[in-house]
Amino acid sequence: MKSLKNYKKGKKAAFEMSITTIVILVIALTMLIFGMIFVRKVMCSSMGIMESVTTGTQKEIDNLFSTQAGEIACLGQSPNIQDIYPTGNMQNAYCGFNVERNKAYTITLVEKKPGPGSAITQANLNSWISLAQNHVNANLNDEVVSSIVYMNIPKDAPEGFFSVKLSFKEEGSTNVYERLLQFNIKRVGAVKSAIC
Repeated sequence: MKSLKNYKKGKKAAFEMSITTIVILVIALTMLIFGMIFVRKVMCSSMGIMESVTTGTQKEIDNLFSTQAGEIACLGQSPNIQDIYPTGNMQNAYCGFNVERNKAYTITLVEKKPGPGSAITQANLNSWISLAQNHVNANLNDEVVSSIVYMNIPKDAPEGFFSVKLSFKEEGSTNVYERLLQFNIKRVGAVKSAIC
């Protein structure tokens, strides 16, 4: 009789312990999920916000026009170097046009060149870099900012420097403008790279 009573008591205790364990696991998983969402939000808040990128791009283009003469200015234009963080997503190189009369330009990608001592190869650049468009219309006193170069740099891309030379031929004229754009691939931190 005593053993049957102890058996029932042991069964009841095991049942209570298993319910307690399940409740603790549910609470722990909930906290883990909320924690991961919070960390992701905090870590990735600066990435992918298109409006701030566009505003920053416009400010940089305005700054280039104010410091450099000419009607075409590009981000990363020599002597400046534009840092790029490989995200595995399409990134753009922008150029601005500030003309005194309506003009059209035919754009040619003249050269893609890895920097000296860089782990980036010519084959990498050939697969990563392409023209976003080969024709731009720029209107009088309308500071046009256009995506000119697509850069599809994979997340595991090596760090290093590379340059892209562009040629802008003014249509209906013999004027040709060349711009050398310089980029430096920098690694995102390991934690941020894994989370974002």
